[in-house]
Amino acid sequence: MGVGATGVGQTLQAHRATLEKVAAVVIIMLGIVFVTGRFVPAMNREWRVDGLMQRAGRGGPILAGAAFAIAWTPCVGPTLGAILTVVKRHYSAVLTAGGLVLFVMGVLIWTGELATLNAHAQRVMSDLGLNFFNEV
Repeated sequence: MGVGATGVGQTLQAHRATLEKVAAVVIIMLGIVFVTGRFVPAMNREWRVDGLMQRAGRGGPILAGAAFAIAWTPCVGPTLGAILTVVKRHYSAVLTAGGLVLFVMGVLIWTGELATLNAHAQRVMSDLGLNFFNEV
């Protein structure tokens, strides 16, 4: 298993730039979906995997897990934030803000500026004496 993990890690590292670009495009597209969902009702509908599960057969659980991971990850922040703070009347604004954050993060990843921003934030935290993350 160690050799397999090493091989996968080396392959991912060799294609890191491409994977980062793909991830950036996906994040930007999700941000656009969040923002346009407010204005385009077709973009703001629920997608259920029940029918897909029936057609998938024995591979259904793996497919459902992958679909859940892809669908849930970008939604949890804005949606959970809206639910927990009971701001139903501001729900579309929360989704729009979440979509804008996703879009900006995708652009930062695409341009490579996220790493620069992270290094700058760590430097500021250290200068303020709040470098407890380095000690963990």
